[in-house]
Amino acid sequence: MDKMNPRMTIEKALQMILPEPQQNGPGGIVFDLCFPADFPAFSGHFPDEKILPAVVQVMSIKMMMEKVTRATLCVRAVSKARFKNPVLPDQTLRISCIPVHQDETVLVSVKITDMGTIEKSRFELACTTTNHSKRPINQRL
Repeated sequence: MDKMNPRMTIEKALQMILPEPQQNGPGGIVFDLCFPADFPAFSGHFPDEKILPAVVQVMSIKMMMEKVTRATLCVRAVSKARFKNPVLPDQTLRISCIPVHQDETVLVSVKITDMGTIEKSRFELACTTTNHSKRPINQRL
């Protein structure tokens, strides 16, 4: 991967590193993600001890669900959030998501681990579509 420009937006940097989602059983999605040391979000949170901000973890799930649903989503709520262990530069994460659709809303249960061993975080995300496709969200998942 090319070196990231420090002035690059976090959203643009996420687009560069987000992989294609993989199905994990009925209705589940799993993907591995590594935030490189030069990822822009690391520069401002704790400059002397780089830790990925929780909001970037949430943003990455929202963007992955946009890939899955092929719709632009707006985060409406984050609940049951537990950010247990810091996400450090160059750690490969295993992210497991279980999306459930209700009309134009996507509810996602998320678990992030250090490749399946140490739990980093867990939360639920509620998103709504901001653009309406001809197909309902449940037919896009």
